[in-house]
Amino acid sequence: MKARRILAEGRVQGVFFRDYTRRLAKELGIIGWVRNTDDGKVEILAAGERMGEFIEFLKEGSSASRVTCLKVLDAEDFDGDDFSIRS
Repeated sequence: MKARRILAEGRVQGVFFRDYTRRLAKELGIIGWVRNTDDGKVEILAAGERMGEFIEFLKEGSSASRVTCLKVLDAEDFDGDDFSIRS
């Protein structure tokens, strides 16, 4: 399945953005993972048929977050059956 690598910038760490992303992914049938990066961003690897919706929701973020930039890049194909939070 075609995957996307997504980098979220702004106030996205310490505001439940990863949990929001995981719950959203499960609702939309998206597989992959989400993790914080050392430089204050959140990185997401995701694949699924409803990627357009997923990306639009990520632009808004959780109620406590403030996404200032969302970069969406092509990634290598990804197989999996779940969406997880990585450390």
